[in-house]
Amino acid sequence: MVLTFGFAVALTGYVAMAPFAGSPPGSPARPVLLVLDQLAAQLNAVAGRGVAIIGLLVIGGILALLLGMPGGPTAQPGTASSRGRSRRDRAEPAGTAIFRPEPAISPDRIAALRRRAGGEEAVGVDEMFAPIADYGDAMEEPEAPAAGPATDLRTLPVVLVRKPRERDRDWTGDLSWLGGLPRLCDASWPQGVHGAPLPFLAQIDLADVAAACPDSPLPAGGSLAFFARLDQDRIADGAVVHVADGVGDFTDPPAGLPPAFDEGGAPFPAAPTRGSRAVFPFWPVETVPLALSAHDAAGFAAAMRAALDDAIGPPPMEDFSAQPGGAALEGLWWHSVHHLGDRLHDIAAMAEDIVAQGSAPPDELARIAEERVALPPMLAAMDQFVEDRDPWQPLTDEELALVEDILTELHASYPALIACTRPNLSLAALATASLRAMITGGPEALAALPEPVLERVNADHALPRGPQHRLFGAGTSGDDIVLLQLGRDDLMEWRWREGAAIRFTIALDQARIGNWSAAQAALTDD
Repeated sequence: MVLTFGFAVALTGYVAMAPFAGSPPGSPARPVLLVLDQLAAQLNAVAGRGVAIIGLLVIGGILALLLGMPGGPTAQPGTASSRGRSRRDRAEPAGTAIFRPEPAISPDRIAALRRRAGGEEAVGVDEMFAPIADYGDAMEEPEAPAAGPATDLRTLPVVLVRKPRERDRDWTGDLSWLGGLPRLCDASWPQGVHGAPLPFLAQIDLADVAAACPDSPLPAGGSLAFFARLDQDRIADGAVVHVADGVGDFTDPPAGLPPAFDEGGAPFPAAPTRGSRAVFPFWPVETVPLALSAHDAAGFAAAMRAALDDAIGPPPMEDFSAQPGGAALEGLWWHSVHHLGDRLHDIAAMAEDIVAQGSAPPDELARIAEERVALPPMLAAMDQFVEDRDPWQPLTDEELALVEDILTELHASYPALIACTRPNLSLAALATASLRAMITGGPEALAALPEPVLERVNADHALPRGPQHRLFGAGTSGDDIVLLQLGRDDLMEWRWREGAAIRFTIALDQARIGNWSAAQAALTDD
């Protein structure tokens, strides 16, 4: 206010006393003063010197009053808007322009949820969707006294919601994400107990967590990167790494990193195959706090479902598919045929192991051995069929009919191999694998994704079907907190057992001092 009105007074004084350009002669400021003198002269000629002086003072006073009103355009240091700007500045290095669309959950809805999470009066659906200006005095309600941190953290989970996939948006500047590669800066990639690097699962920005949960015991700066590996449906190793504040380049995977998953298959395969991928699909997320109604430990899942329905929408009823509800197949791409060829090579390798180890009943083993001998010509034909084909080019009707004939031949001629290796060899399964790869792939892959599929993913698959990805909430005993939970998620290729989640926990006192080596990882049933 003071600066604005002071500027208006100085401008008024200049208009009243102009011209200044002739004094002192030869001054470096003379060209600027000439321009200002001309503007003052024009203003005096149009309105008269007296009217011009009064008008400038009135305008300056009005602007100063507007800037001083509550809710004015300036954001005070430490407010949500100033924190948001500082985080964006931190996320975008100089010289890098990254377009950022509106988040999947509007800021107004999140603000309402945070008020409710703080113990204030519950808000209705209409208020959660209302513009922030419509809240009026409700936004000034005093915060309820906070309960103990342990109690809050058990009743206020922070859910990780997938951000919408958009064709014209660069995802690489986001600060919280699942899959892909970590940004470790100067930190080391952790190793498991046997010395092999651990697969990367997620990295969560701690400023996001602090904004979603003000009572969080975690530091407000930097991020936490999570690593783990399943061994025979249980956690063999897990690690949590704190990364200092700032955004560096993605860290290259270290030598000896085991495969993260088999495309369309199981996570953490024991040995790499043709369908193995080094890292999980990459997907940025946002942190959304939920205020749960009163519940006991047994009622946590029901309370979560109710809160999700109110705040975000219900999770999907089934995994993502190219044929939801039996819909017609939209097409097939050469990526699908490449995927089929990889699965056939994997079947052949598995058959070699079964025959060599004799790990099947004698009659079945004889059929597998016979079919294995007949498989190489089919493999050679498939390799020739897909050679030099653009994976994101759709198949013609004739090519699609040929793939259907190949699938029919496989099921008819190799029933024992298919029964023992259990691949899902159908047009729908092949198309689904391709669509999953398109959604999280690079620009060329995303460009091939049909628009109705993109809209369906953004509308119906922001959440996983089973246990949710979240921080805090129930699921621990004593003074432990849930540092991160990652549920079964087919779009992330996280196919743990049905209803299970990988859960990182840590004692509350260890979280407060940043002793992340004390974190424990386990596969649990939510």
